[in-house]
Amino acid sequence: TDTWFLVQRAIEYVTDHATDEPGWAVHLSMRAPHPPWVAADPYHARYPIRSLPGCVRAGDPDEEGRLHPWLAEHLHSGRNASHADERRHRLLQASYYGLMAEVDDNMGRLIAHLKSLGAWENTLVVFTSDHGEQMGDHWMYGKAGFFDQSYHIPMIVRMPDGHTGGRVSAFTEHVDVMPTLLEWLGIEV
Repeated sequence: TDTWFLVQRAIEYVTDHATDEPGWAVHLSMRAPHPPWVAADPYHARYPIRSLPGCVRAGDPDEEGRLHPWLAEHLHSGRNASHADERRHRLLQASYYGLMAEVDDNMGRLIAHLKSLGAWENTLVVFTSDHGEQMGDHWMYGKAGFFDQSYHIPMIVRMPDGHTGGRVSAFTEHVDVMPTLLEWLGIEV
């Protein structure tokens, strides 16, 4: 899969550059989970459709649409009308979860490799996403709208300097990532 391929290229790069001075950097940008929501074996079957959580939403699209005229219009698009078929929705959801699991497993593979090289303790890792996914919540697919599901995304920073962190619940933006990394590296923003 493209996820495995990209992580493999990162592993090869790190292997070739782990001893470089003053260091190395990798920007690994994986596509998954992203349409088309087709997870490869064994990920396509990892989550039985009956085990998946239900959606957070009003009783029907018309009720949900009363929140805002834009939402009312958007909920009647072809993309969002596919919720009418519950089985299709559950299959998409299972594939989406499978794609997320594949990313998790491959990140684990990369971290294990960094540890095997002795590079883990000296490596700064930032894991984040560009957007969330409605996945049926509020009768929507995609990242449109004004709901948390589109914008509440992971942001995990693993510091190599023994800095112990915690959970930050304050509002943050991706625009903060580069200045934070440069500050940590001692480089002027």
